[in-house]
Amino acid sequence: MSPLSLRVDRFQSTSLVDWVNSMLTTLKADELQLFVLSLWSIWNDRNNIVFGNRRLAPDMLFSNILSMHSGGSSGHQVVISEVRSQNQTWNPPPPHAVKLNTDAAVSIDKKMSVAGAVCRNSEGVVLKSGVCVMQGIYDVELAEAMAVEFGVKMAAYILCEELIVESDSLNVIQRFHKHDGAIDHIQLIIEDCIAIPLSCSVRFQHARRSYNIVAHAMAKWGMFIGRNRLFDGEVPFPVNELIVIPS
Repeated sequence: MSPLSLRVDRFQSTSLVDWVNSMLTTLKADELQLFVLSLWSIWNDRNNIVFGNRRLAPDMLFSNILSMHSGGSSGHQVVISEVRSQNQTWNPPPPHAVKLNTDAAVSIDKKMSVAGAVCRNSEGVVLKSGVCVMQGIYDVELAEAMAVEFGVKMAAYILCEELIVESDSLNVIQRFHKHDGAIDHIQLIIEDCIAIPLSCSVRFQHARRSYNIVAHAMAKWGMFIGRNRLFDGEVPFPVNELIVIPS
């Protein structure tokens, strides 16, 4: 039995694919969530190796899974790691401004997408983060536009002088800057987004994927979790390993 009380050795399989399929079709709901979170942790550790990020010690790799599985951010404070790497190029906003990064993960097979959003201040401190599951949405550009809308709504109550909204979808950002006359679902989302009441000025700008890695990881995490989540002052494990504290 594993340290997470999962019986991962009870299935006779001839390949890794067969073993994973057996786990996915046999485990109970709570066990399945633990299993998926374990796979996510392993994948995140693999990415840390590939991109040269700081890794958790092997005996700590699964330490936060039970806390994350129990749900809720109250009483469970995630320590944000100061990960500095040449692959991390997020730029902080100017003083008194907040930067909102958004991204979407799309699953055509599941006919769904997940929006991920992270708000940080000029010191790189996470103010808010969250994910939103969008059933029936599997057009990439529409999902990206809805991710921006989700993020702006999440950031609406943060006090600041300027909200800088970044997305790595160039087409969506361009449509925020100029109306091409198209009347479609994306344009309706953009107009709804612009109409969200804010107490500050707002600026929409494009960001490279490498600038947007935390929002991208949030969206991928949300795809694994499969439910809406909001966090105050933190991002969930293991996304916190990607947070860059500006020097």
